[in-house]
Amino acid sequence: MAEKTSKVPQIYGYTVCVIAVVTFLICATVIVNNVFDLANPIQAGFGMESSFEAYKASNQKDQRVGTAVAGAAPRADTLPDSVLRARYEALRTDRIARNRFQSWKAMTASGLMLIISVVLFVMHWRWMKKAGGEASA
Repeated sequence: MAEKTSKVPQIYGYTVCVIAVVTFLICATVIVNNVFDLANPIQAGFGMESSFEAYKASNQKDQRVGTAVAGAAPRADTLPDSVLRARYEALRTDRIARNRFQSWKAMTASGLMLIISVVLFVMHWRWMKKAGGEASA
């Protein structure tokens, strides 16, 4: 019976160490992905064209589809480029700010989990070494 009780702390210690290593790897991956998102926040995620020309073409297509649904004849683009450019810049600025915030938020949370996993690993690994030394003595 004494042998079984001495194995429980070992199993616990190794389990915590394995979980800490897995958590470390997952958090490191999240941090790397968010560093790339911060480097180019307009390309992070989906939903917006990366150039004004693509936005303009998409906007013209949306206008044709919108009028076709309403039953009216398709009309030519009535918005001047200056208005489209202003809309594009506003959407672009909003998207950059949103993606930067999300990236920093995810990096902060993952960084904190990364630090906690390292601390847990080191504490339990040292504890396992002490417990192993005492058991052999």
